[in-house]
Amino acid sequence: MSKNAIKGVPALLGDARRALRLTQAELAELLGSSKRTVQRWETKRAHPSARELATLAGHVHPHDAEVAEELAAAIGQTLLSLGIVAPPPPPPAPPPAGPPPMPRDLAVDAVVCVASDALGAMPSAVRGGLLAAFRRARELGLSYAEVEQALDGALKPA
Repeated sequence: MSKNAIKGVPALLGDARRALRLTQAELAELLGSSKRTVQRWETKRAHPSARELATLAGHVHPHDAEVAEELAAAIGQTLLSLGIVAPPPPPPAPPPAGPPPMPRDLAVDAVVCVASDALGAMPSAVRGGLLAAFRRARELGLSYAEVEQALDGALKPA
């Protein structure tokens, strides 16, 4: 809690006047009141209304946000609830979810179908050859990328 909140509304009024560089008469004019009333507020003989403090908070905010916040708190409000500051932007929406991953058995069938199309053979005839080729590549410690690169290079004309 700041020292101004401990001092109370009269001290906040003085701080607001200093932040705005206003005399008591100028503050009175800003709030639609009289200089005598402002003097009474600052000497604790009267108390400004919630509307007057909210208006003052709006004027003070660009110059001293802390004093404006304390003025709002003095009437049980916040700068947000008074409409002096904008609410924070909502968090960004999560990116749209992509399609669910393809089940492994369907992915393997897709690989077999591509190979069978390339060879002009039935998938059942290609499945055994692909299994043997993948097993050998694994036994030799080859990655899929290495096998692909070697096969791609062998198919390109020299």
